[in-house]
Amino acid sequence: QSVSGRWRLTRPDLGVEVTGARSAYDASLPLAWPDPVLARSRSVRSRGEVVVSHPNLRWGASLERQELRWELRSMAREVQTLVDQGGARGRADRAGAFAETEVAVAPDLVFRGGLRGDWFGVDGSLRVAPRAALRWALSDEAALSLSAGRFQETLPLGMLEARAPTEEEVHLRWAPTLEVSTADHVVLGLEQSLTPEVEMQVTGFVKRFHGAGSASPLQASGTDLRVYRQGDRLDSWVGYALTWVWASEGRNREFAGRHLVSAGLQFDLDGGGALGLSLGYGAGLPLTGVAMAPDAHERA
Repeated sequence: QSVSGRWRLTRPDLGVEVTGARSAYDASLPLAWPDPVLARSRSVRSRGEVVVSHPNLRWGASLERQELRWELRSMAREVQTLVDQGGARGRADRAGAFAETEVAVAPDLVFRGGLRGDWFGVDGSLRVAPRAALRWALSDEAALSLSAGRFQETLPLGMLEARAPTEEEVHLRWAPTLEVSTADHVVLGLEQSLTPEVEMQVTGFVKRFHGAGSASPLQASGTDLRVYRQGDRLDSWVGYALTWVWASEGRNREFAGRHLVSAGLQFDLDGGGALGLSLGYGAGLPLTGVAMAPDAHERA
């Protein structure tokens, strides 16, 4: 579930946008365990952002708070595995600011570069992330872009712990810790105007994650296809994304794939407001899972 509000001020040499949003996300994942056990999580995120735009300069600041809850639930009729019913909670605060500029280096080539700094409450660290992009106008209807940068996010990490106080009982506990992870990415995209109202975007990307709770860095690649239609008062879009994620350890690679189909509508209301609706369907494994302690299976 999500709700957001936005206020805009538009002038020839100045633009101001203020956004406030709140969202809640629930997920559950069955564990690879002899008894049927579900790992469930809930994330509630609140965010506020101010962005100021000038002809060749954008800058802004944001505040964000994420509240999380994790719990285990046994689905067995005859319980042999005792789970921690109390669950665990966590909170991640974040404050950041950014600035980016855009310069035409040739008649059909535009460079955009920027820097973002964030303070993360989970460890009190201040981290800086650069970003850069080139956009080449192939024609009046098509443009090719190449971008690279760094993104940082707070993720829940931690092993599922198993204790065996007796030979007949096994106790499971899941209490992740929050840590800051980093992703470096390179993205190649093509924008194509099919008609004056319809535009298509195709992108391909590669990413490398650091500090994501894996013994070796995680890597990802994928593609994203989106088609937009802009009307007088009604805008619509549909998209498809395919992502592969893997961790490399020597010659062994384990892949996890995910498909996502999405669509959305936005209707402009009288008075400057807008009403939007978006839907998404995903299939495949999530990008994060519930990791077992090294000897958890041996205790089962």
